[in-house]
Amino acid sequence: MSDISFAQIEPVGQCNLRCRMCPIQFRQDGPPYGPLAFMAFATYTRLIDELPGLKTLHLQGMGEPLMHPQFFDMVRYATDRGIHASTNTNLTLLSTRRAGLCIDSGLAELHASLDGATAETYERIRLKASFSRVQRHLQQLLQVRAARDAQQPRVRMVVVVMRENLHELPANYGIDSVFVQHLCHDYGEDSLPEHYRPMRDFVDAQTLLNDVPARIEEYFGAARERAH
Repeated sequence: MSDISFAQIEPVGQCNLRCRMCPIQFRQDGPPYGPLAFMAFATYTRLIDELPGLKTLHLQGMGEPLMHPQFFDMVRYATDRGIHASTNTNLTLLSTRRAGLCIDSGLAELHASLDGATAETYERIRLKASFSRVQRHLQQLLQVRAARDAQQPRVRMVVVVMRENLHELPANYGIDSVFVQHLCHDYGEDSLPEHYRPMRDFVDAQTLLNDVPARIEEYFGAARERAH
């Protein structure tokens, strides 16, 4: 496997949120169903050691990576080997101390999931999250990075765009870039278990495939103008 240059590893198989479009709310990884769904650090280092040609690593799966008590050790283990490491987080577990660890560990990119520009919209989509807390944590990260005159981690906002939050897409967060992601799975297969139906109904109601094209272009156009 020495020719593999990119890998994505899920360090945590559970999450502290219950986002309405995410299937992890139905997984039984971690409490209260079983033990903590954290990858053992020894397993992680073995995987990295088995990929001597690795250049880029993304530490994310369905779970929230910052739940792992050794997450920043994982990042450092990779960056010490010259690997470009990134992650995706819902920001709820960030803090000033962890913002510093983002820099100290050598994390190159942090993708922040933020599906709304107001508390009303965001908290309706990302259940169990606090918009004000997430905003505070994002600003802490940017402030710590600026205070240290650090260039990394680069911060990218990741927005799962849908009918409910489309109008908030042009908001300004003072970050490096924005990545817009569509509701990419319709969960329409006949084999889908019945308890997944609330997620299927939410996706059906929110997909932009059912929205007016002119409305979509209006808000994407406004977002492009603000970006420029």
